[in-house]
Amino acid sequence: MHNPALLARLGWWLGALIAVLFALFAGLWAWGENASEGVLLRLNERLSTPYQTDRWTGPWSALTTAARFNPFSAEYPSLQALAAQRIGSSRLAEAGISADVDAFIIDLYRRALNRRPHWGALWARLATLKAEEGATVPAVWAALERAKTFALYEPEVLQTELRLGFSLWSRLDAKQREGVRETVTFLLEREPRNVIDLAMAFGWVDQLRPMLSQARDISYLNQRLNRAELFSPES
Repeated sequence: MHNPALLARLGWWLGALIAVLFALFAGLWAWGENASEGVLLRLNERLSTPYQTDRWTGPWSALTTAARFNPFSAEYPSLQALAAQRIGSSRLAEAGISADVDAFIIDLYRRALNRRPHWGALWARLATLKAEEGATVPAVWAALERAKTFALYEPEVLQTELRLGFSLWSRLDAKQREGVRETVTFLLEREPRNVIDLAMAFGWVDQLRPMLSQARDISYLNQRLNRAELFSPES
């Protein structure tokens, strides 16, 4: 026969154990969240202060520990990737964190995307990283297209397409160029000065000029060109 008192006692202990485990998990999760809060700010402060440039290991360790306690989060590997980019390859290699830092950062991005595959902004960052590494245009554009699929109108994705489109323009095919022009047209209606500034920075003025229809935008471009000529070393 079953002992009701014993069963009740076992039920109580089981409930208490579940409550303790839940509280422990919640505490670890909250600890991880707090450990990562402001970590990039602290890294930036230390990396930009000459006498603190070697003091990045503390924030990095805190971020790594937080990631360990949140194994299903996509945020932490993405934060680690951003932090690793700001710390720099030489520091990370000297610290023995990774001999191939670029591959290490890409692996962090892929880890985050495996956990959150629809994160458009992260696909855009991966596209930028691939471009900086000298990857082929198809490889860069494949990541960018994933970004556009999941977050077509997200500002970071749009800005990434402009930067990559302007910088890789001579190597883009007709379809890729048309996509860049469509994004330029879209943003000229919303952020014309930003588009013009980026075109100036990446030498895309000749392609942009025929696309300007507003007098204010044409005037702003001419002002930028005149200013650039005024401060040119050859002037």
